[in-house]
Amino acid sequence: MAAIEYLPHYTYEDYKQWEGKVELIGGVACAIALAPMIEHQIISNNIAWELKGV
Repeated sequence: MAAIEYLPHYTYEDYKQWEGKVELIGGVACAIALAPMIEHQIISNNIAWELKGV
């Protein structure tokens, strides 16, 4: 059995009443992850380039 069967399921009507960053996927409420800040993206990109040269 999949673990998703044990999670509460919601409807679009429930979703419309919520506040905040949440999305509804197959009836399951999922918190939306915030996008990383530009500084984080620059640093991680620099690390990736350094590792590629190894």
